[in-house]
Amino acid sequence: MQYLRSRFQQFKKKLTIIDYLFIVGFIVAIGGFIIFFRRESVLITIRLKVTDLSPFFIKDQPPDEYAYAFQKGDAEYNELGQITATILDVSAYKTVPEKQVTYVTVKAKTVYDPRKKQYKHFFLHLHGSNLKAWL
Repeated sequence: MQYLRSRFQQFKKKLTIIDYLFIVGFIVAIGGFIIFFRRESVLITIRLKVTDLSPFFIKDQPPDEYAYAFQKGDAEYNELGQITATILDVSAYKTVPEKQVTYVTVKAKTVYDPRKKQYKHFFLHLHGSNLKAWL
């Protein structure tokens, strides 16, 4: 430990004012980068219309068995086991006997960019579907 302390003292004696200015400038630049590009993780509540299971052949109304699979309290978890989205409410009604409209109210964790004042889009992977939201 004493050896490291003496080596540090020798190194410190060799630094000039220009070196100190570079060190301070580097610390200020890192701090500015962090402040300028910071993002906040926030919880938002959104209402999504559920469409067909396949994103390539989207129909306005989903099949009944797919639409009824969404249940209040269903959740999506990330790799760390944290909840990223929870279904708060499911509203489904028939417009005609063979067509159904389904809306899902979701509380989701998303990233807010204060510089652009917008939320980042995210994907929900519930029941094998990809619900994509652009906010």
